[in-house]
Amino acid sequence: MSDASTFLQIAEIRMGDPDVALRTLEETEDAWRAATVGRRTALVERLYADRDRPGIYFAVNEFPSYDQAMENSSLPETSELAEAAGAIVDEVVSYRNLDLVWNMRGAELDQLAEAVVKAFGSGELDPVLFTDDVTLALNGPEGRLHATGRQDIEQMLREAASDGREIESLRSVVTESGLLIDMVGLQMCDVGVDRGRITSMVAYQADRR
Repeated sequence: MSDASTFLQIAEIRMGDPDVALRTLEETEDAWRAATVGRRTALVERLYADRDRPGIYFAVNEFPSYDQAMENSSLPETSELAEAAGAIVDEVVSYRNLDLVWNMRGAELDQLAEAVVKAFGSGELDPVLFTDDVTLALNGPEGRLHATGRQDIEQMLREAASDGREIESLRSVVTESGLLIDMVGLQMCDVGVDRGRITSMVAYQADRR
């Protein structure tokens, strides 16, 4: 699975007046992002509120590697951001540097990506990995086709593959809703995943002319 984080930085912080602090932090973060376009290495920056402890928040930053996290930290704008954030929050309670040991969901998503590639190649949908009401929108040079349910989708894919098109996965990227798969024979397939099963596919078929 590509474009995945293998290193996390997590800061536990306390804010006495979160409404004011959060608004100021957002402005400071926006300025940092604008100033570091093309140079920052962070994949994801999120702020979580502790439900059980009002005023406690966790800033979670994800990076492709420890080395790239250090590269990000060495930016002068990052030092300025940290100094500004320190003046806004009441206290940094703890700070953690975490290396990824095992991505359990990643293995599951790899399996789902393989199932999608197999479906486009063979016209067969695994009933365990695809929901009964899974949908497919196939956008091709001749227009848009739509089907709902495994049987109708299987028929559509078999017809689409009748020209001998070979399907092979190039890479998969995790999205908020599931997966984005780049495949030989297709331009792209946006896959929706819910509770470990594929619920939707929006595919863009390459023009072979």
